Amino acid sequence: MQMEVAIKQLHLSDVELGIIIEHNFEKYLENVDSILQYLKCARCGRCCRICAAMLSVEDLSRLSAKFGVNMGVFVKRYCLTKWGGRVGVWLKSPCPFYSKDGCEIYECRPEVCTKYPFSMSGFWLNATDKCPLATEISEWLVKATKKLSKMSKQERECFVESLIKTDMDRAIAKLEDQILKNVTYTEMRKGISHNFRVCNPVDKDSSTSEKCLVTTVWVIALAADMISNPEAFV
Repeated sequence: MQMEVAIKQLHLSDVELGIIIEHNFEKYLENVDSILQYLKCARCGRCCRICAAMLSVEDLSRLSAKFGVNMGVFVKRYCLTKWGGRVGVWLKSPCPFYSKDGCEIYECRPEVCTKYPFSMSGFWLNATDKCPLATEISEWLVKATKKLSKMSKQERECFVESLIKTDMDRAIAKLEDQILKNVTYTEMRKGISHNFRVCNPVDKDSSTSEKCLVTTVWVIALAADMISNPEAFV
């Protein structure tokens, strides 16, 4: 994959790369939160019926406290410990807390649910061909990608400089620049999209495939600016 080649060309140690990627992911989540302040979920419930929400320790602690049981009991009643060949803790699928009236745990739902359709395990957007919100966001990401691709060198440098507040941000900028040199804007406009198989272990017939949109922190940051202030980008 070209993105992996780009990262290797930075000649960073595993520790250095790990620190940069962790900080980069924090920036990614900040921009995800910004976008989701403006673009709202349609509450169609598809993700609740098809996906299994992976739980963090914090999620487990919060949810088990809500139901007045310890985490072990909560996991036994409501969770899976394997999903798609991976080991961890996921809410059962379909979600046991989703009904015709909507989400019964909305105020304390898992973090992955608060970020959906953005992924919590990589820089991509889930279900761009299935989820109404993902479709809307993907359109903005494509607009942002095109905007970046048309910027002059000076304009792009000014945009990047506006994102840099710390030395770590500057290190991230080098990583993003290297990625964009190796992954063409044409590929990014296509989203480097791929089909992802979503399998429901409860109802095998509900298994489906969906498209995911791979992106970068710069693109998401620009999309967040465009969404929050569209008049400035006319």
